[in-house]
Amino acid sequence: MNLEIKDNNSIRMVIVKEPRIDMTTSRDFKEKVIANLANLNLSKLIINMHEVEYCDSSALGSLVSIYRETKSLQIDLKLCCLQSTIESLMQLAKLDTMLAIYETEEMALQ
Repeated sequence: MNLEIKDNNSIRMVIVKEPRIDMTTSRDFKEKVIANLANLNLSKLIINMHEVEYCDSSALGSLVSIYRETKSLQIDLKLCCLQSTIESLMQLAKLDTMLAIYETEEMALQ
């Protein structure tokens, strides 16, 4: 799983650099995103999914696991820049009521 990770003070930005998060990549995605979170003293974790065109149920499960981990560490998890198909999938799975979803990085940073 190709991720670009940027840390700025108490905010970590994770940019997914893959078109798919599925059963072959979702575990690696989750592990890379939550690695060392407890040691970083973060207030926000923002995942930019602009390049992601496809997610399956294992990707949704990974997002829920990331949400649980960030919640236990009192880190605000925010997703941004979802393509319309991914946003629709989040709505169908009712994850839009659990996860904070923003149109742009700028909106997620606020």
